[in-house]
Amino acid sequence: MTSKATLFYPEPRISKFLFASKIMAPLWTVVRIYLGFLWLRSGIGKVTDPAWVGPEAGGAVRGFLEGALELTTGDHPSVQGWYAWLIENLFIPNAFVMSHLVAFYVCRSKRLRLSSLEQGRQEPLCSWSVSIKGLR
Repeated sequence: MTSKATLFYPEPRISKFLFASKIMAPLWTVVRIYLGFLWLRSGIGKVTDPAWVGPEAGGAVRGFLEGALELTTGDHPSVQGWYAWLIENLFIPNAFVMSHLVAFYVCRSKRLRLSSLEQGRQEPLCSWSVSIKGLR
């Protein structure tokens, strides 16, 4: 049985300074609070907008998705065929439900992100599966 050696790549100094030093922590705190405020404001805007939630619910989502469908044609389509199928057969018929899901999820997730910052819990700066620190 052969054991494989684990390779260790040291983190670059600039990366350590930007993302792991106590000197930069106040800057990242201000950035996170500002972004959280912007995201929360956009979520509240969606929850109070009739195109997202209310008598015209689904209009904003439907308009966005119909714009995406237009990008499936031409010499260099930006939207793949399988995604166009999902848009036509799943998302547009359920635009009313989708608009509520988007509006309330955006508002809820950003409110939770701000409250976790206030409680001192460490969360990634972005909500994608790979955070900035995960790229090392």
